[in-house]
Amino acid sequence: GTINDFDPLTPHLAPHARLIGLDSRGHGGSTLGAPPLGYARLAADVAAVAEALDLDGVTILGFSDGAITGLRLAAARWPRLKSLATVGATWRLLPDDPVEGLIGGITPESYRAQFPESWEIYHAANPEPDFAGLIEQIRGLWLDRGPDGYPGETVRDIACPVLLMRGDRDPFASRG
Repeated sequence: GTINDFDPLTPHLAPHARLIGLDSRGHGGSTLGAPPLGYARLAADVAAVAEALDLDGVTILGFSDGAITGLRLAAARWPRLKSLATVGATWRLLPDDPVEGLIGGITPESYRAQFPESWEIYHAANPEPDFAGLIEQIRGLWLDRGPDGYPGETVRDIACPVLLMRGDRDPFASRG
């Protein structure tokens, strides 16, 4: 996905807030950078942008990986964060989680077959397209149970207001 996935919401949010959209590493117009890709690194990217723009009182609206990144920032009690809204996020990857089979089987070819428009958008927008490398890094990101991965039990440290949203049948964002 890209930041453009939020375009339908922008007209509704813009009158109420200053909006700053970010493409995560490897997505949209953002290059992948050197491996490994981790949620801690994505959180550091968000913090660096906020620092560079001197933003305080930040509200993050994140979808999927962006939401998990927001959970990491909230769990770390990032001082610039005022509130967080997440869509389709999980805070941990359980042992023997059934989603591992779905994630582990993703290949550049299977992704392209399932999401041809996304593949085309990626190649049109990304200044250094490396779809095979992106899929490899994303698969590693999604399966990372280490300290740079999901926030895990640190979510208990979240003190700011959080809105969690998920689809009833979302296999990637469990209720547990």
